Amino acid sequence: MDRKAILIVLSVVMILLGVGMILPSGETVRKVRALPWEIELLPDGGSRVFNLTLDESTLADAERTLDDEADIQLFVRDGDKPSLEGYFNDVWLSGLKARIVLTLSMDEASLRGLYKGGIRISKSSSGSSQVQLSGEQGALARLAPISSITYLPKATLEEKQLVGLFGEPQRRIDADRNGTLHLLYPSKGLDIALDKKGKAVMQYVAPRDFERLITPLYAASSRDKEGGKE
Repeated sequence: MDRKAILIVLSVVMILLGVGMILPSGETVRKVRALPWEIELLPDGGSRVFNLTLDESTLADAERTLDDEADIQLFVRDGDKPSLEGYFNDVWLSGLKARIVLTLSMDEASLRGLYKGGIRISKSSSGSSQVQLSGEQGALARLAPISSITYLPKATLEEKQLVGLFGEPQRRIDADRNGTLHLLYPSKGLDIALDKKGKAVMQYVAPRDFERLITPLYAASSRDKEGGKE
């Protein structure tokens, strides 16, 4: 069986995995062809996934592509630069159901301005501040380019299925104390985190930015190893 046939079989398996992957009766799937393992690499070190070009396509572009309106939130964590994110909670792409989170790129001064002008600020259990933006601020956020995409499929998956679809990872970080395994694809700008329950989180950045993406992961892995020696 050639690789194309294998991909077709595996995609069918993914569609059938779990109730979260089965279409509710009568529901119309948006006809957007975009599969998580289809990553177009660009000459400038960038990439395109889900019909969106990282560091170029905006949140407004994503809303048009996904035919859905994003929930926009600004987060401020102690000592960190504010983070602006757009959420799509239930998205169907090529028959696969998932949640998508987009991290948006904006200079720190503009982010601080959004924070100060927010219409409501609440504290999360982790201690970070979550800011609800006004309609005018939301319109501004929709013009911000997408710096990273996080794709969270509803299905439970196994490592061998992911390797069959995405190929053998260039690097692996073994399961940490929480049981999470990371499959790393630097040339694709992709980090797949798989926990012991089979829940996968796929994070995409432009390949040129991959080291920035995984630096915190390596730091956390080192801390886990040091902790295990104690």
